[in-house]
Amino acid sequence: MGIFKPASRTKSKLRAAIAGPSGSGKTFTALRAAFALGKKVCMIATEPGAAEKYVGLAPDGVQWNFDICTLDDYSPSTYRSAVVAAGQERYDVCVIDSLSHEWEGTGGALELVDKKASAGRGNKFTDGWGQVTPMHRALFEAIVRSPCHVIATVRTKTEYSLEKNEHGKAVPVKLGMKPVQREGVEYEFDVFGRMDLTHTLSIEKTRCPNIDGLVAVKPGAETFAPLVSWLNEGSEPPEGYYTANEYDLQLSAAAREEEQAAAEKAKAKAGKKTAAEVKAEQEGKGKEANAAPAPQAKPVGKPATSSSSSSTPTQEEIDRLKAEAEAKMAGAKASEARLLEGNQQEKEKREVAGGNGKESAAAGDFATRQQAMEVIDLFKQLNLDKAKMVSILSKAGVEKASQLKRADCNTLIESLRKAMKKREAAASAAAKQSTAKDRQPGDEKPGDTRDTPPATGTDEIPFG
Repeated sequence: MGIFKPASRTKSKLRAAIAGPSGSGKTFTALRAAFALGKKVCMIATEPGAAEKYVGLAPDGVQWNFDICTLDDYSPSTYRSAVVAAGQERYDVCVIDSLSHEWEGTGGALELVDKKASAGRGNKFTDGWGQVTPMHRALFEAIVRSPCHVIATVRTKTEYSLEKNEHGKAVPVKLGMKPVQREGVEYEFDVFGRMDLTHTLSIEKTRCPNIDGLVAVKPGAETFAPLVSWLNEGSEPPEGYYTANEYDLQLSAAAREEEQAAAEKAKAKAGKKTAAEVKAEQEGKGKEANAAPAPQAKPVGKPATSSSSSSTPTQEEIDRLKAEAEAKMAGAKASEARLLEGNQQEKEKREVAGGNGKESAAAGDFATRQQAMEVIDLFKQLNLDKAKMVSILSKAGVEKASQLKRADCNTLIESLRKAMKKREAAASAAAKQSTAKDRQPGDEKPGDTRDTPPATGTDEIPFG
C-alpha cells in the first residue's frame, strides 16, 4: 500500500484576518462575520472598553452578546493560552482583536527579541529570534488547530520606500498599507481581506472560490453567507483533526521541530557534495528501496489516520516527545518571566495611564495617550500616591486615565494645574511669613521645602 490515498472534502473551521487602519471597521466587521458563523462567540481583546460598546447591537437581526478576555500582556504565549482556552471552553467563534499587539505591543515579539538579545550575547538572531520564533509559531499552531472559527483583526500602517526622482534626489514613495505583523502573515489564513476608511472590505486572498475578488461596503451576514456555505461542505473531519488539547499541540510542535532539525542536519551533511552527487545518491537509495514497501507518511500537526501498525508511534516515542515538548514550554515560560521581571514600576504607570507603551489609548471621544500621561505626571508632581490617583479616577467612573472622556480629561488637567499653582502660591506665602523665631537668618538653604504644603488644593480636583 502506497503513502497516498484519495483526497476527500471535510467541513472546515474558518481562519480569517481583516486588516485595515484605525476607524475602518475591522472589529465591527469581525463581529458581523462571527455571528454569521455561530451563536457562542468570544473575543480576545487588547483595548479595554472598546469592543464592549458593541454589546446588544443587532445589525443582522441577531443580538450581539459575547464573552471577552482583555489582555494586559501581549506576548505570543499569552495569546496562545487564550486561543487554547477558547477551544477548551467550546466557543463557536473566537475573535482576536487585534493580532498586531502580539507583534509590536508591550511584551510582544519585537520587544521580547530585544530583551532576550540583551540578556544573552546581544545577538538578535540567535539569542532573540532563535527563542521568540518558536513562541510565535506555537501561537499560529494553536490558531490553525483550534476547534473554533478564528477571525483576527490586524492593523495596517503606511509603507514607504526611498526612490530617486527625476533630479536624482532620494524621496519617499508611498507603497501602500502594510499589516502590522510578521512578514507573510496573510499566508497563515484561509481568507485575508482589507478594509478602508469607507468601510469597504476587499478580499485579497482566499481559498473559498465563492468570495474570490469580493468587494463589499459595510459587509454583513448576507456577504458572508457564501463563505459559511463553503465551510459546511463535506463530511465531518476525523476526530482530533481540530484540537485544544495542550498535549496534542505540544506533541505536533515537537514533531515539527524534530523534523526541521533532521532536515537541517541532512542539508548540512550534504552541503559539501555537488548537486550531481546528491542526485546520484538519492537515485541509488531509491533503487535499493524499490523492492521494499513504501513507508507510511508521518503527518505533522494532524492525528494519524492509517490503521497500519508500522506508522503508529510507540509509547516510548510518545513519552519522549511529550517530555521534550513540556521541557521546551517550561523553559520558554521561565525565560520570558525572567526577562519581564523588573518592569513593575513601568507597568503600574501604564495600568493607571491605560496606555500600552506604543499605541494610542483609545479613539473617538476618549482621552489620547498624551492627555492620559499628562494627568499621571501632574498626579506625581502633586505628590499623590497611587491610591489617591486611583481614588480620583474611580470617582469619575473609570479605572484608567485613558478611559476618561476627552472633555473630562481636559477639565481634570486644568484643575490639576490650578492645584499646582495654589501649592506654589501657598509655599511662597509660607516662606514670606516665616518669623525670626521659626527661622533665624542664615538658616535658609537652597532647595529648603520645610514650609511647603505637600499637596495644597487637591481637594478641589474634580472627582477627588
